[in-house]
Amino acid sequence: MSQIVLRRGLLIVLSFLIFAGLTNQCFSLNDQELFGNNSGLSMQAKIDKMIYKLDQEVMITVYLKNKTAEPIDIVEPAIDKSSFMFEIVAPDGKKDKMLSIYGLKLENIRLYPKKRIKFTAKFLPETPGNYDINIKYNGYKNPLSLPAMRIFVVGNLPQQDITLNQE
Repeated sequence: MSQIVLRRGLLIVLSFLIFAGLTNQCFSLNDQELFGNNSGLSMQAKIDKMIYKLDQEVMITVYLKNKTAEPIDIVEPAIDKSSFMFEIVAPDGKKDKMLSIYGLKLENIRLYPKKRIKFTAKFLPETPGNYDINIKYNGYKNPLSLPAMRIFVVGNLPQQDITLNQE
């Protein structure tokens, strides 16, 4: 008799935990919801490749997307220095904060449902090694940030003629 009661109690607790896990947002495994702070705005960043040469310009493309069914007013990242930030950590530990365009006044952009805005930033690496790129957007009610992206910059090595050492 006690085993039946114990099994039923365990079944009720287990079913409650499964139901709570399915309906609670904190158990979501969607990257956009986790890294977008579960807001109506999501951010995504892309780079062309992972390995660059020392004299190549690195271009970072960032998309801000409205996930809701209503328009959202956001502060334009290219105008406000404090709203959109790229932090680039060089191999020697030096941190640079950059923004591609600076302006004098703040403007609001109306981002319509399921639409996105594209922004690009470029920089020229100075030394070879690993560069970590952190991107943060503060122009919405909750700050959005992405996990650090890492690129590798290789130096330009002189080409050697392989026929010189052959006999």
